[in-house]
Amino acid sequence: MLRADIAEALANVLVAPEKHLNQTYEITSAKSYSFTELAEQLSDVTGKTITYTAISTESFKAGLVQAGVPEAFIPMIVSISEALKDGEMDVTDASLERLLGRKPTALSLFFQANYTA
Repeated sequence: MLRADIAEALANVLVAPEKHLNQTYEITSAKSYSFTELAEQLSDVTGKTITYTAISTESFKAGLVQAGVPEAFIPMIVSISEALKDGEMDVTDASLERLLGRKPTALSLFFQANYTA
C-alpha cells in the first residue's frame, strides 16, 4: 500500500466530505501477505533468492539483547512480533480501492520501483 494511494484516497474524501459523513474507513490493503510471499515477490524483483525463516521467540529475544535493545523494550517488541505471527494484525479491507475508484498500486510494482537490482 503506497502512501501516495492513501493520500489520494484521503484527498477524495476531503473533496466530497458530504459523501462520507459518519463513515469509518479501514485504510489497509485488500490482500494480506505472509512474510514468505513478501520474500518471494522481492526475489522476483531483485533476481536474488530471498527466503523468510521464522525463529523462536527465545531466539528473537536473545537477538534483541545481543543487538543492544534496552531490556524495557524487549517485551513490547516481542509482543508485537507474536501478534503478527498470530495474525492479530492481519486486517484487510476494500475501502482504499473504493475511495480511490481504482485498484491500489500492486505490491509488486512498489517493489519494482524501489528494490530493483
